[in-house]
Amino acid sequence: MLKRMILLAALAGAAYWQTGQFQAPEFRGYAKAPVQFIYQGRPIQLTFVSQHTLAAGCPVDTVFAQLQQWCQSNNCQAGTYTCVSDIQPQYTQMIAAQEHGNTYLWLQDHHQKAALKAWGLAPDESKELCLQLQRQFADFQSKHKLPEFELSCV
Repeated sequence: MLKRMILLAALAGAAYWQTGQFQAPEFRGYAKAPVQFIYQGRPIQLTFVSQHTLAAGCPVDTVFAQLQQWCQSNNCQAGTYTCVSDIQPQYTQMIAAQEHGNTYLWLQDHHQKAALKAWGLAPDESKELCLQLQRQFADFQSKHKLPEFELSCV
């Protein structure tokens, strides 16, 4: 912890020295949450992941907040949202909208990027599910006059 504090102070000092003004260094973190969804009559486990600038504590990001709202009116239950400083490479690839096995839903607003991935589906099922989620989520945003995200099936 002490090493991390010294590193932060050094980075802040370097930013000030280079620019002549103080700039707090930007730190990136990740959020992750399990999501249960009923698809074709059976429960499907999805994982929500996002990348964002860390703030004090672990505030719920805007994409996940909308996902929670959407889940309330669909066959869905969003689990506990947790913030972490590091995440498995497969998730960072998905957040970067890179192909990763089966199709997943990629979401982006002006603050962050996120992905929603279903596990245990055949390739054609994952693509069909992604397209369904994409349509439902876009309709939900429009109906409730929520800020719209860029939504893509990757």
